[in-house]
Amino acid sequence: MMEDIRPASWHKASFEEFLHRRLPDLLTRRLRLSGYRAEYSGEYQCRIALQARSDAREFEVTYAAIPAPDEAGVFRAPDPEQGGRAVECNMGVGMQRHSGDGRELVVPPIADQDDLSAARIACVGEQLYSFIEQRLGQVPDEVELDEQLVRSLAPLDAWVRAFLAQAAQPLNGNNWLDRATHLRRLFLPNREEMFTPGHFGRTCPFETPEGPNIARILTIARGAEVRDGALIAVDDDPVATLGLSASAIPFLEHDDGNRVLMGANMMRQWLPPDESEPALVQTGLEPDIADFWCGRNLLTAYVSWDGYAFEDAVVISASCAAKLACPQPLEPGDKLSNRHGTKGVVGRVLPDDEMPRLVDGTPVELIFSVSGVPSRWNLGQLREAALGRVARMQGKPEVVPPFQAPSDDELRQRLRDAALPESGMEVLSDGGESLRRVCTVGWVYWGCTHHLARTKLMAFTDPAEGGQRLGRMEVQALCEAGAPTVVQELSNTCSAEREDANSLASRVAAASVDPAQTPSPRFVELADRLAMTGIQADVGADGLSLLMSTEGRESLVLAQPVSHPWLPDKQLSTVSMAPEADGFQQVADANARLSHLLDTGAPEPLMAETREGLTRVVAAFYDRLLSPGDLTCGTRLLFSGRAVLAPGPELSLDQLGLPEEMAWTLFGPQVSRELGNSAAAQQRSKKAKGVLAKILESSWIILNRAPSVGPTSLLAFQPVLVDEKVLRLHPLACRMMNADFDGDQAAVYLPLTGAAQREAQEKLSIRGHLERDPDLIEQLLPSMDALFGLACLSRSAEGCGKIATVIGCEPELEEGILTRNGVAKALRHLLLRQGADAALQAAEELMQVGFAASRREGGSVGPFVGSSVAIPEPPAGDDVDQWQAYHEEVMRIVALFRDYDDGDMGVVCLLSYSGARGSAFQIAHLIAAPGVVHDVDGELTPIRHGWRQGLTPSEAFARVVGARKGLYAVNSQFGALGEEHDARSKPAGHGVLSRARRATRPGVVFARAALQGEVDPLTDEYARLFVGLPGTDG
Repeated sequence: MMEDIRPASWHKASFEEFLHRRLPDLLTRRLRLSGYRAEYSGEYQCRIALQARSDAREFEVTYAAIPAPDEAGVFRAPDPEQGGRAVECNMGVGMQRHSGDGRELVVPPIADQDDLSAARIACVGEQLYSFIEQRLGQVPDEVELDEQLVRSLAPLDAWVRAFLAQAAQPLNGNNWLDRATHLRRLFLPNREEMFTPGHFGRTCPFETPEGPNIARILTIARGAEVRDGALIAVDDDPVATLGLSASAIPFLEHDDGNRVLMGANMMRQWLPPDESEPALVQTGLEPDIADFWCGRNLLTAYVSWDGYAFEDAVVISASCAAKLACPQPLEPGDKLSNRHGTKGVVGRVLPDDEMPRLVDGTPVELIFSVSGVPSRWNLGQLREAALGRVARMQGKPEVVPPFQAPSDDELRQRLRDAALPESGMEVLSDGGESLRRVCTVGWVYWGCTHHLARTKLMAFTDPAEGGQRLGRMEVQALCEAGAPTVVQELSNTCSAEREDANSLASRVAAASVDPAQTPSPRFVELADRLAMTGIQADVGADGLSLLMSTEGRESLVLAQPVSHPWLPDKQLSTVSMAPEADGFQQVADANARLSHLLDTGAPEPLMAETREGLTRVVAAFYDRLLSPGDLTCGTRLLFSGRAVLAPGPELSLDQLGLPEEMAWTLFGPQVSRELGNSAAAQQRSKKAKGVLAKILESSWIILNRAPSVGPTSLLAFQPVLVDEKVLRLHPLACRMMNADFDGDQAAVYLPLTGAAQREAQEKLSIRGHLERDPDLIEQLLPSMDALFGLACLSRSAEGCGKIATVIGCEPELEEGILTRNGVAKALRHLLLRQGADAALQAAEELMQVGFAASRREGGSVGPFVGSSVAIPEPPAGDDVDQWQAYHEEVMRIVALFRDYDDGDMGVVCLLSYSGARGSAFQIAHLIAAPGVVHDVDGELTPIRHGWRQGLTPSEAFARVVGARKGLYAVNSQFGALGEEHDARSKPAGHGVLSRARRATRPGVVFARAALQGEVDPLTDEYARLFVGLPGTDG
């Protein structure tokens, strides 16, 4: 219970030490104080009085309102709209106190090194002391003090507020757990290692962000505390080394470390409901606080299904949508998660009577695809489902503390005692017909995260509202796809940074829009920056001309000439006045100092040092004015939007489901033009709806899923109106875009001109990409549940006949089933023989046939998967060769398993062998001891249990080291992809713009070209697009 958790008292203790000991000592030394008094004048502020003596006169300086933390270590930001008065706001569950802008503040502790056993921990008091010490000077003995001088030398109230503005974070307050965990955060800003031995016992081995801050942000363990500048492990019990979130995950030892990480992080994102509902399966370590429970127990089926449960999407019942209302019922695109790291958006909400049912007629509330289980190693959710049925039957929660989960035999006995199938599985019915296999179904605790579809939906036609960003990676991907007209339109015509951007929507409403001409907004900005450095850039009939010129610009005259930053043989005597530009104020200040020294006849060494300083800041100012990033075509786009992705299996492959609100925003001006009446379009009359539908039928929109690492990151589709808040994406398009449905968002761009529309269709449609690169057919194969369904279907002659009808020939089977290789061969043959249209049509039809078969099959993975397989005894010792041989034996057993009707291993092996999901390696880890891994000390440690058996604490802590390093490696791949992109995008031309884009300091290239009066003929396509000219084919 929470009483056993040490409170995060270090925040307040650190501030108290600062306020009552360290600060007075510092002030006394530096300011010659005669007295110091500090007292709290409210819950969130304190009063400090300083006494000093001057000429036998004593005086006092008082700081009446210095920010201070409450007992939990939380600061309160003043509310600017209410004169600094703290306010309270009902957040739906209880009363959450916060400042007027919705924020409370906390200053997280900082560790100075990775080895937490030796690290110095700076809490708020230590950080604040350092901040003030750096700013407080030493008052010489001969200086007479007075009130004004003391306040000037030590503006304590202003310093504390400045410190909070720099170091404090808004306290997370999504739910109780989110807030409590944030108060236990620890930062390692200079992190180099993912793990050190000193992490264990001090910080939770599982709780850390998934992204770039992995291992930089940690959570102080339940059994640890900050004391005297050190992080101390007070309790060595394995449970005490967990964080608040991880310790609330039942069957934790059956989940991979990264899934525990995700489950813990997602729980803190759950929205608190109006009424709490405790989990049926608990750990016993949850706080006795109703607000802690933010989820709902949902009858969950882990079963092969159709396209609406594809790639992490979930199908829920209408009752489930109402149970998780926040406050509106859930809708497609809203993101759910459970405690085991399974997460996904709602793909579809079905009426209760259309959901599969238990034998007793109870409708399932949530469907998660079986494809999402074997390869992720989070069997804890299946065990929870089984025990959740026991708890539901008994009418009281089951308690499963971390590392104390019931064994296979114990769990089976609990199921038998509750008169439930001891396998934890049963046959579901769908539409009145029994599915062909038994399914894992039971009560699992799920929560709705704050990632709601309605909050992510955006569309822009007004530059004042913003716009989606078209960056350098998107431009490069479009160029590689052969779409320069689209680049020219998006980066110029549709740019929100054009001077005439405010009128674009009205111009579209009035008439067809022509492509914008040169100069582009990016070139206008470049020309302005060059002009600040004395370079004139103009685009004319001959190309881009460059000259040295300072005419017409107000200049700052330098006290003495300095070397030109880009032309070392030249002297610079003036700098263009640019008060708003980054670095100009430093130039002005350095110039004023040199001018003052010249006027006062200062010694030459001092003037030489100051002159060198002016040279440095001028050079820095010039380089800030012009960086390589200023030579890209990126811009904010009008007629763009953004929304969450959800599966659209009923769409055609060339269609995209477009939210109605987004459609009206993006296409509304065209509707007004067709009607000749903007009011009718705004009112969305019946006639206007008909016009909109007609426009959509003949239009193409571009979908972009970041990061844009290649041409297929941008696909063109024909929009289909959906009365939802999501973008519906065809399942076969997911792999091309590297997209899934666990909360991914995507951007939409609408080409406005006829030429860009045609190019989008020809070059950016799936058909266009396939014609450019036929090898992309490999990315358009049915996968996961669809491929599983095809594999099931291919096991009978009748099923093979159905498949043959689609592909026009007998399918090529491998050991009696259709695999991914067989599908690929068939589609490649069609592509070569009949062309792209035939291959794409066959891929769509195969997907539909596969999903239908998958849904009828009802394939699942059981909570005791692999328990029926005869696995050899693992080695008794630590010999690496013995363990490797053992693991190879287990993989051989799995790889050769062919009894696909087996109720235990049939489905998981069929998924693997067909290529639908998982591998022999992953299954071996599920059912048997995986062998040796490197622990935190780099030593080889045997792991003697698989995920089904559950890991011991030492095994879990050894495996999590590799899991975190693997997750970091995945994140690092994005950096490598960026470097690869930069290498591909290096221009090959020899014009000025091309040379400048290759340069580290492009200003040097421009300055040398301007000195010679060079003209860039703009033969390089990217250079033409940058200045606003059509591509080389335009």
